[in-house]
Amino acid sequence: MAGKRDFLHYDVWIKSRIKDIGTPFINALIKYITENIINPVSDFILKNQSMAEANPENFETQKNMILERSHLSKEKLMLTIDHL
Repeated sequence: MAGKRDFLHYDVWIKSRIKDIGTPFINALIKYITENIINPVSDFILKNQSMAEANPENFETQKNMILERSHLSKEKLMLTIDHL
């Protein structure tokens, strides 16, 4: 949810959480990213290969929607990965 709230200083928040909580928080982040981004995007790609060839713009839009549903922007996802 912190990723969704634009008023939070996400970079500071994520560093603080990793420092204060440590391994349990890191494991939770990895689990969240896997379950809400990696697995859904992988499933989508496997099920929609023909869309990737026929309509690449729509294919990318659909993948971005998965990221949006995870409440992380590309920038916040990259910040999270950088801090892991």
